[in-house]
Amino acid sequence: MLEALGMDVVTGAFSYTGRAIAEELLGRGREVRTLIRRDAPRDPLAARIERAELQFRDMAALRAALSGVDVLYNTYWIRFPRAESTYERAVANTRLLLRVACAPGSAAWCT
Repeated sequence: MLEALGMDVVTGAFSYTGRAIAEELLGRGREVRTLIRRDAPRDPLAARIERAELQFRDMAALRAALSGVDVLYNTYWIRFPRAESTYERAVANTRLLLRVACAPGSAAWCT
């Protein structure tokens, strides 16, 4: 069981899969931060979790969003390609997210 009052990050906690993970974590007494592409201030979870932008072009912002986190739950993906959102870009972004999360000095779960 997860230790109470630790911080976990869930990408897309306002989406179907991310919501299920976030609600489970909250039910276990965890603090939750979500990384989002679009804010949903009226979402019922919005008042219960921290929000930070899922930013792949600003490494300082991404590092800050992952700061002090025990576990990262990544649900970031795309359903179908459109404009700059391609499958290749989604894979590259996921690799970047994991590289930043596992950088020296980051969460112990990466080692």
